[in-house]
Amino acid sequence: MKIKKEVKNKLFQFAIILIVALILVLGLTELFNKAETLSLTNKAKAVEFFDTSYVIATVGTQRKANPNERAGTQEWIKEQWTKAGADWNEVWAVVQAESGWKSDAYHINNNLSADIGLYMINLESHPEVDILCALNTVCSTKYAIELWKEQKWRPWYGARALGLW
Repeated sequence: MKIKKEVKNKLFQFAIILIVALILVLGLTELFNKAETLSLTNKAKAVEFFDTSYVIATVGTQRKANPNERAGTQEWIKEQWTKAGADWNEVWAVVQAESGWKSDAYHINNNLSADIGLYMINLESHPEVDILCALNTVCSTKYAIELWKEQKWRPWYGARALGLW
């Protein structure tokens, strides 16, 4: 009888381990599927985001950058936000908190949604923004300003952490 009990315990432990392993595999599969969906959302081929000779002007379209163009620089970003009426110190602090001023920043959330770019735009919450726009400083700045005009700092966790709402 003791042997049967030990066998039952071992089978129970094995079943638990198997269930946990299955949950992990399914979770990883879902994560990989989500990541693949994100990368294919725009049906875009790989774009060299850091090639300074090109600027993404519109989704899926590239144009030659004017060598004197300063669009997308921190100076340009400051100008855009200031025109919109935002306090530059707040903008700077929020972007620092969100992405550390890295336009290629990303974070995968617990619900497997992704926050992308300088402003960590959540692609699931903002389906009107595609991954190319989120990664492009000019496009994402324009979108972030419009979002800020509508909701102030509420969409950004970094702003909440800074006490801006």
